[in-house]
Amino acid sequence: MNLRLLRPALAGFTIFLAVSASGDDMTRDQALAAGKAAGDAGQAAANQAGTNIDPSSFPGYQGSDVPERNYYSSGGGIEDQARQKLPEHQLGSELQRSAQSRPRFSFRSDDGQPGSILKREDAAATAGSALTASYSGCQSLSSDNHAPSHEEASCSADALDLNPTCNRKRVARCQPPVGDLAMDFASASTNAPWSYQKPELTIGDQNRVNGPSGCAILTYTFSFDIAGQGEVEQFVLFATGMESWMEVQVNGVGAYYGPHGGNVLRIENGGVRYDTTKGLGACRDGWRTQSTNVNLKPYLRAGRNTITVNILAGNAGGYGRHRGYVKIRATRYSDCSDDSLDTYSSSCSQDVSGTDCKLQSTVCIEGAETRIVEGRRAYRGCWAYKETYLCTNRTKEASGCSQLRNRGCEQIRSTCVRSDAQGRCQQYRQDFKCPAGSPGQSSATICGNELYCPGGNCTEEYKAYQPSGDLAQSATYLSMMQILQDDFDPSNFTMFKGESRRCSEAQFGFSNCCKDSGWGQDVGLAQCDTTEIELGQAKQNGRTHYVGSHTTGGPLDEKKWKTYCMFSSKLTRIIQEQGRLQMGMGWGSSKSPDCRALTPDEVSNLDWERMDLSEFYADAQAQAQSAMQDREGNSSIESRLRTRVNSMGSSGSSTNPSSGQ
Repeated sequence: MNLRLLRPALAGFTIFLAVSASGDDMTRDQALAAGKAAGDAGQAAANQAGTNIDPSSFPGYQGSDVPERNYYSSGGGIEDQARQKLPEHQLGSELQRSAQSRPRFSFRSDDGQPGSILKREDAAATAGSALTASYSGCQSLSSDNHAPSHEEASCSADALDLNPTCNRKRVARCQPPVGDLAMDFASASTNAPWSYQKPELTIGDQNRVNGPSGCAILTYTFSFDIAGQGEVEQFVLFATGMESWMEVQVNGVGAYYGPHGGNVLRIENGGVRYDTTKGLGACRDGWRTQSTNVNLKPYLRAGRNTITVNILAGNAGGYGRHRGYVKIRATRYSDCSDDSLDTYSSSCSQDVSGTDCKLQSTVCIEGAETRIVEGRRAYRGCWAYKETYLCTNRTKEASGCSQLRNRGCEQIRSTCVRSDAQGRCQQYRQDFKCPAGSPGQSSATICGNELYCPGGNCTEEYKAYQPSGDLAQSATYLSMMQILQDDFDPSNFTMFKGESRRCSEAQFGFSNCCKDSGWGQDVGLAQCDTTEIELGQAKQNGRTHYVGSHTTGGPLDEKKWKTYCMFSSKLTRIIQEQGRLQMGMGWGSSKSPDCRALTPDEVSNLDWERMDLSEFYADAQAQAQSAMQDREGNSSIESRLRTRVNSMGSSGSSTNPSSGQ
């Protein structure tokens, strides 16, 4: 126990002993009063002991300005710093140089062109997909690309940056405008009738007003305060009525002349001068109304503004009669503080959309400030970010490479032929093996884990076929059917459903309920609720899609939240991502995520040939290889597949017979 916390209580007790020692002549009541006073003092000291703690009294206290402070509200801060330090370390620098210089192969099927390794592997996988309908134990494979001989050819490929960057700029958005004039109504002063009914401000009316006899001008003024021109969305003169002439000024500048246009309004030689380039008009011109579209906003200014309406009329019945009005559509912008409406535009040094590129770090390059957005002031903590990616096997091949692939050539090696001063490869030679003879027909049969070829001699064409590749895609199709069965909601006819989940960033340095891995190993997870722990495990298993983040609270209790869509399986998440990408469907915002299921119509319109399921193939491949290592017999595999396919005939059942559950 810290003795410094007990000093006030000990002092009170010491006073009590001193009083007792010197108070031999104290009465009983005096002694009780002295004891009670000492007890009250000790109680008060004890109550304050836990609230006024000096942190420096604890062993090892290093103050509040410690390096770990930089990681607050930044779960990836440690990783970002490690990546920045990597080039300074001898081993790290060598690893980066090696990654930049290693040979790069480009295995792909070239949009359906025949001949590549992957194309023939796709053919084998297509044959293997028949397992979803029935499984006979063996599948027949054929190829029309078999050639009796081959020749080598090559082309060049330039190395692309393995650490491309993107500048992501924020495009702020404001709430839709509301129909309130951005003015202080209490500040309005005028000598004219006026009214405001959203969104119309009317100055004047249609009633005649007695004025000076003869040809004379009646002047209305309307003054008001506004915070600034940026507060106003619209300030448009859209209708007028006058007898006989009118001039509208805003802050002393003429903005409108009616009913015949012009640029001045004055009485001259018994007539009306309304245009310096034309003749005079008659004072009496009758009552007129006009529809106009004059933008008055450029004439406004911060602070006091004055609208002046001059109505010129002639003698009528021995005395002047004037009447007129103007109607202004006046609206202002509403709140711009909600950043969940913001969008982003990105410009990248090269394409980073492929699965071979992963985001490594994000740095704010245009910091906190207030900007004018849609005519309103909007504050954002960061307006632009620099994102750095790590990519693998990125090259830009010359046109000759695609020509070789279209011929059915297979890439066999990649060799660096030019490097920069740091030893990073800048250009590669891509070597291919191409068919030299006319194509022929050949066939083979795959049964379980064995490949059988005519005459017992498997040609080069079939050495690319791997049973695990068949089983990987077949297992994917089987899983997709199972998910369709398990996730289908008959009450509203939807499938591949998800649900929104949120987690909070690290607080006070004790825990991070938004971490992506390592769940179950940290000691600070007691501060995370069950939904955050469940979300963390789902992220670790690849079952979540990140939607965005937002903050709540003020400067002293600010809290950052991250929002995800969580799905029942990794494959469901992949199908949702790929499907929404095709349909142009977004995910909502951090505060209002859209994790809804897909409808049967949406699913039926998806192009499954464009689906990239490679991420799930890897899992299926690993499971298939594990099964092969168990050395199960072909009959056992066939039996399990038959059981799995048959189980899918039972609508609404999520039972997995192979697991015994």
